[in-house]
Amino acid sequence: MNKDEKPYYFAEKSPKDGLPPGSIVLFSFDARIFGKATVKEDVKEVPFEEQEARRKMGKPVYRHSMILNGASIELLPYNPTKKEIAEKLEIRFGQVFKYLDLKQYQEILKMARVQ
Repeated sequence: MNKDEKPYYFAEKSPKDGLPPGSIVLFSFDARIFGKATVKEDVKEVPFEEQEARRKMGKPVYRHSMILNGASIELLPYNPTKKEIAEKLEIRFGQVFKYLDLKQYQEILKMARVQ
């Protein structure tokens, strides 16, 4: 919730096909979908100099970042598990990212009881 248009960082993997502005992302924790937001700026590489500065300070090093529209961040009323979603929609989740079509996205929102 504190992202308010500050970079959202990826440590290792980032979406291979990018996330153009207007894309909607769902967030999960402990295998439960708990929120969503709209992308303001596509995924980009964090400059090497910034990565090195963080490494020298002993802070986590991030390779990619994107900007979310802070006003679009929303917590979902019910948090369906990835297992529930996978069984109902007959899809498999990757470790970090899964692109969804509109129908799959709408079904997940129904499961999260969002109208």
